[in-house]
Amino acid sequence: MKEDKALRTKIVDVLLANTLKCIFQASHSKNQFHCIMQPPNKHEKLENLFISSINIKAEDFTVTIGIGWHSENMKVHISKGIRRETAEVNLDLAKGFIGELCNGIAGAIKADLASYGPKLKLGLPEFTGTYDKDKWKKDFVFEISDEKGGVLCFFHIDNWQSNELQKILGGQSIDGQQDEGEIEFL
Repeated sequence: MKEDKALRTKIVDVLLANTLKCIFQASHSKNQFHCIMQPPNKHEKLENLFISSINIKAEDFTVTIGIGWHSENMKVHISKGIRRETAEVNLDLAKGFIGELCNGIAGAIKADLASYGPKLKLGLPEFTGTYDKDKWKKDFVFEISDEKGGVLCFFHIDNWQSNELQKILGGQSIDGQQDEGEIEFL
């Protein structure tokens, strides 16, 4: 059980550090972001949100990344991210932006996880419509926002007993550097 908790903590570090970094950079925000972990079995905050997702596949595990967003409160961040007026941001533009955000987050997470040895494949971002609690499994949910709104990010690992995930817990990256439990943050 201690190993399971240590692995979960290590994975949260990788997921969250890369997600926060990508969201902060993509929004071009000068505001302070807040990140609050939400209970994964609660659905109220995700209801009525659009969902864009992407998968990172290894030989014996898959990481699913989902971003829940509302078009109205994302208009400000998207307009800053693409340097256009808020009125120019429509649903198609928002879907493209959030898809690219999914891709950026997944790419950063993939690079971080790959440094421990697993061979990983990155899927394509997919817009799936509004949230459906029967479709999505979630291990972790984070609300990431500033005073103008934000997103809910959720993550699911399909095989916690994976041998490749255990390598990540071991902390030895393939470049020979020992991970000391610290994460690079911005």
